Order: sequence, then C-alpha cells, then structure tokens
Amino acid sequence: LSISDFGQLQGLPAKFVTSLFKDKNGLMWIASREGLFRFDGSFIQTFIPGSSEQPIVGMTEDNRGNLWFIRFGGIGMIDQHAGTINYSQKIGAVTNNLAKLTKDQNGLIWVYNLKDSAVSIIDPQAQTYKNLDKKGGLSDLTAFEMLEDDSKNIWITTYSGGADIIN
Repeated sequence: LSISDFGQLQGLPAKFVTSLFKDKNGLMWIASREGLFRFDGSFIQTFIPGSSEQPIVGMTEDNRGNLWFIRFGGIGMIDQHAGTINYSQKIGAVTNNLAKLTKDQNGLIWVYNLKDSAVSIIDPQAQTYKNLDKKGGLSDLTAFEMLEDDSKNIWITTYSGGADIIN
C-alpha cells in the first residue's frame, strides 16, 4: 500500500477538501473552501476562487461534459466548451454538510435542495428542474445522499425516515 500527499506543498492551494470528482476525460476536480480546481496530472488550474462561507460540497458531470457543482448559496455549471460558468440560487445545499449530486442513467441530476426542502431532479439538457418532497412521497423533509441501483431505482437517505426508494 502506497500513500502520497497531494496538498499545498504539491501546489494545491487548499487545506480542507470538500469534494473530489473525476470527469470523463480523466481530469480530477477538487473542491475546497479555497476554491474549485482542476488537476490534469501535471498542472492545477483554479476555476472558481474560494469562499469559506460557501464552499463547493458536491459535483457531477452531465452527458454533455458540463461540470455541475453545489454549495450553500446555489448550484452552478461549468461549460468547458463555451468557457462559461452559470449559477442559480434556486437550489442550495445544506451548510456544513457534504452534498452529493447523482446522475441517473437517463442523464438527470438528483440533489437535495435545502431551499425547497425537497430533492431536486435537474434536466441538464433543458436546464429545468422539478422537486420531489414530502407531498410527493418522501418520508422526510431532509435528504442526504442519492444513488441509482442496477434496477434504475433511486435510493435516497433521509434524516429520520430511513431510506426512500424511487422507482
């Protein structure tokens, strides 16, 4: 077993890493209080300067190769082809909690949305979303992590309702 350090001495201007993501091109995305960085195996590039009040706490990639990220203040998308970063304050993460963005087999992105106390299901292609909340069948107002199983069910962990399974 070999362990190597990758931090400030190696050029990463971050102390507390909140999220890691490997994109389809093999590039490593590193989120922290100090910002969002991309590592290509040799160089580190800063994409978004940091905010200790609003660190990025979750990331995923859509089918077009755009990187989606979430933090307390909102959700964002990096379109690497156009060289743009777009933000929305309609969906926000829980503060001091690592949030997971999950992409399902249909390309939809699932994430807990603190602002609406719901799980938001984002259609990246249409750039729209809909919410699934207690009225829609969730057992609790607070969800944490989501994943898709081999049968295409979405499992959602909740604060006090166990796990919900969406078929």
